[in-house]
Amino acid sequence: MEKRGSKNKILFLGFLLLVLIFLIILTYVKDCGEDKKCFLDSLKSCKKAKVYLESDNAVFSYEILGQKEDKCVTLITLERLNSNVNNKLKEQIEKKKMVCEIPKSESDNLFNTKEASAYCTGPLREIFLQISLEKLYSFIVNSLGQTAVKITNITAESGIPESTLY
Repeated sequence: MEKRGSKNKILFLGFLLLVLIFLIILTYVKDCGEDKKCFLDSLKSCKKAKVYLESDNAVFSYEILGQKEDKCVTLITLERLNSNVNNKLKEQIEKKKMVCEIPKSESDNLFNTKEASAYCTGPLREIFLQISLEKLYSFIVNSLGQTAVKITNITAESGIPESTLY
């Protein structure tokens, strides 16, 4: 009778050990630190990994969450902006995230924010789009302003009354 109880305990402990090992394997995320190549190697095979990369203006963290069909699901977080960026923008954008489903064939474009954002959703992507639209709006307004000045100059030189143009 004692042998049977001790055998059951050993089987139960063995089962728990297997479950623990399985959970460790499932949740393990390779920490690449700041090594971009290490992360890209994991990205090609879509193995869980994370990396912190600093650009001219910001520090981003990238974490491979797993695979979905032929896409690698990656979480991108803007960790912090450099000190030369205004505080209002910092408050609006720091710690924001986006989840990207990058096709394996496009994995080299992950670090190109403009290319990668086509595959992403989330608050960080929305802010990037808003900033792009604001820049485009400013460009259009400036271009229209310069065009209006040129038209005014041409009409003044030609003697055509401005009221006939509108």
